[in-house]
Amino acid sequence: MEKELITKIFKLEEIEMEVKVELENNTVWATQNEVAKLFNLDRTWIGRNIKKELINFENKSSVCANFAHTGSDNKEYQVKHYSLELILKIGYKIDASK
Repeated sequence: MEKELITKIFKLEEIEMEVKVELENNTVWATQNEVAKLFNLDRTWIGRNIKKELINFENKSSVCANFAHTGSDNKEYQVKHYSLELILKIGYKIDASK
């Protein structure tokens, strides 16, 4: 599996934000914090809704995976990432609530 870290800058009217995401097997993967930043929402709200959405997936590994990251202390940590498919479902839920 080839993994690549990309930085994407999103602009919406006067708001501009930079989000770093992982690109692996032709899909985007992002952490809960990155998804919260992308949608400008609280991380705990994103977490609750990810948990609700995961119930709908028979194969959770297709939308949720752990990637190894090296922390500032030079230790390796497993960090949960979510696929573009799940990120879009969260986005639709946000859009529907407005």
